[in-house]
Amino acid sequence: MKGVLATLLLSWLSLARAEPHFIDWEVGVGEQDGFSMVDYERLMDLRSLGTEFFRHFRNISEADSELLEGRLPSQQDLVCLADMAQFMQSLTTGRLWALNMIDSWGTIPAGYLKGNIIDMGNYDECTRVHKAVSEGHSIQGKYCLLELPIAKWLGFDMDLLKATNIRTAVCFPSSCSAALMETFLGQLLQRLLSVSDAKDKFAIDEATCRTGETPSLDSLTIVTIVLLSVLASATIICTVYDYLLCGDKKTPPPRLVGTFSARASSRSLFAIVDPKSSPNVIHCLNGIRCLSLMWVIFGHEYIYALKSPSINQSDLLSWVQQAFSSFIIYAPFSVDTFFFLSGLLVVVVSLRFLEKTKGRINVPLMYLHRYLRLTPMVAAVILVSMKLLPLLDDGPLSEEVNFGDYAVCERTWFWTLLYLQNYATKEICIPHSWYLAVDMQLYLVAPFLLIALYRWGKKGAAGILLLMLLLSSCLFATILTNKYQVIFK
Repeated sequence: MKGVLATLLLSWLSLARAEPHFIDWEVGVGEQDGFSMVDYERLMDLRSLGTEFFRHFRNISEADSELLEGRLPSQQDLVCLADMAQFMQSLTTGRLWALNMIDSWGTIPAGYLKGNIIDMGNYDECTRVHKAVSEGHSIQGKYCLLELPIAKWLGFDMDLLKATNIRTAVCFPSSCSAALMETFLGQLLQRLLSVSDAKDKFAIDEATCRTGETPSLDSLTIVTIVLLSVLASATIICTVYDYLLCGDKKTPPPRLVGTFSARASSRSLFAIVDPKSSPNVIHCLNGIRCLSLMWVIFGHEYIYALKSPSINQSDLLSWVQQAFSSFIIYAPFSVDTFFFLSGLLVVVVSLRFLEKTKGRINVPLMYLHRYLRLTPMVAAVILVSMKLLPLLDDGPLSEEVNFGDYAVCERTWFWTLLYLQNYATKEICIPHSWYLAVDMQLYLVAPFLLIALYRWGKKGAAGILLLMLLLSSCLFATILTNKYQVIFK
């Protein structure tokens, strides 16, 4: 009874600290027509946006400072104007590098009324442009995503379209800033769409822009590569030593070799253990762990697919109304089983230890042991996420579809090492590390509850039950106050 109550408390506490399991969906699909053929033809005029851009600016020169619309040009603006003039002139004469830049532009995606709202153009074709136009100066392709609120401009009265903007690729000389690109494109869009304030409603985010330049490795990146190389070399050497010199002897390899040997580690991981050999082994938990793990992976596969571009995005709205979608939408609840397993094991091991030592337990040593077990690996993952993943990850939607902005780690890495990131900041270095923070915080509370349960028995159990009821009330009040919706709309 004591173990069950303590386990339930630890798992219950997780509900108040874990990621929110509430999803709100305010977008519905309207079946009304909502647009005319005239408006649709205006939309199709944007299909040749790159060509129209060339026609509009084909006679641009570096002296055309009036294109900046009255603001005083900076040195970068003047360089951009010169590069744009060279770009247009090279297009007129049919230079391949300039044709590659204009050819890499995106267009209005086919199937827009079906929810296809992004055309990524050709990322590599743009970023690989590197043309020397004079001694000491080259024009590089700069890929950016242009966001267009087409439904607002053309008056499309469909809920799905009004809630989304078209995103399409553009390619400019790298000397041009996103703000200057907006100035050029605003003038073009005003002519094509007859929208007087077009430039005030669309956007090019500098964060979406990419060039073909590879950043140089800083000292911390080099240290990370060297550290991982040393660990990989130690693993290979110790594994080979284990195979060749230790063989299949019953005597285990030397401790240092066994620590790094992949062979020794795999033997420990996949060994068949007699249930009677260790009282702390609860084999039925392996089934819970395995099913929950499969559910988590299955749900994340769908989540990443839903975040990725799709040509039939509107079908998502009908999919979420099907019964099967609940297995994906509510997959985050499976994470709570890991809190239950963690709490159960802490309770079982700790109560047996308290029985053996007659209620004596070294709480600071417990905390230190757990911190030292987790933190070196967490630190290594932070280094990899901050310094190595940006070198391996590239593409127009790399930050949106994958792990987000890697630069976040440079600002908030210390909160992750302190296991306070779920409270201290909204910019979590490693998004899924919230689980470790919650688990560590529950572990800090656990010894006091376990000692109270051991010393005061039923009174301690009653206190734990009362605390669970208070936490339930707090959780319920939080849901009502913040208007979290459990049911997917």
